[in-house]
Amino acid sequence: MTGSIGRSMPRFFEKYTSGYAHILDTMKARAPKARVTLLEPSAYDDVTRPEEFPEGYNSVLLRYGKFVRETSAKRGLTSADMNRPVVEFLKSAGSDRLIPDRVHPSPGAHLVMASALLRAWRAPSVVASVEIDGVAGKVVGAENAAVESVTIGDGVSWEEVDGSLPMPVETDDETLVAALKYSEFTESLNREMLKVTGLEPGKYRLEIDGEGVGTFDADELGQGINLATLDTPMTRQAQRVLDLTYRHNHLRFARLMMVENALKEYHPAKMQAAVEAMDALHEEIVSLQRAAAAPKRHRYQVTAVEGR
Repeated sequence: MTGSIGRSMPRFFEKYTSGYAHILDTMKARAPKARVTLLEPSAYDDVTRPEEFPEGYNSVLLRYGKFVRETSAKRGLTSADMNRPVVEFLKSAGSDRLIPDRVHPSPGAHLVMASALLRAWRAPSVVASVEIDGVAGKVVGAENAAVESVTIGDGVSWEEVDGSLPMPVETDDETLVAALKYSEFTESLNREMLKVTGLEPGKYRLEIDGEGVGTFDADELGQGINLATLDTPMTRQAQRVLDLTYRHNHLRFARLMMVENALKEYHPAKMQAAVEAMDALHEEIVSLQRAAAAPKRHRYQVTAVEGR
């Protein structure tokens, strides 16, 4: 069996490369202004299980990925490596649940792949970054955030509007928890940093909009904390946007599978009316998404903990 696969590989690879070039040529001819991103093949799990033949099947996918990468460079396109980050994730986490059947990624592996794609698109790592001088009561730095009304009194307080939201990650899935622990996702794409310097040694309570977010050492606040990993009004707002995104996706799926595909051969007139009604629902969901994602002003307060 292994010998048969090995003998077939050159023929498969030739069909793959010629077919790939044909698809790209067709796209260029029909949509010359389209922005195209080429995805290198995702990983086959030869890490948490023994290889099924010498060098393993993932080595075959790496060869195909090399072709995709070289094709991207020759044509001036963007490419994203869907293989190496997942293999590194498998090695670090060491769990066969990340790709249960060795082929289809779990939610955690999907998050790692999405992170790789966003990095290929040069997505910024910073959600927002703010530094406050806790002694002088002034803004030292603010990236993708507007800070006003810094006050020194009972601690340090200010108002802030961030230009974007953190990405909510649902930690009820163990593979997503593993991705947060063993991948570069948070550091490379989800940094909502707050730094308050100059505070006297001791413990401080951070509140946002009057709600306790956590208690931190002065050193922690001086070095910076990542609010994207905490329960804040911003992460809850982002979760509402994510929920609406799910509803948006479900509606588009229902439109295609339950209306268009189900009715097009039997009731085309009724199908069109149903499609128009679902399109109206779609527009409503999109408007709700945009409203939910709009920047909000928040009040921050850092106060010394008594008996610290």
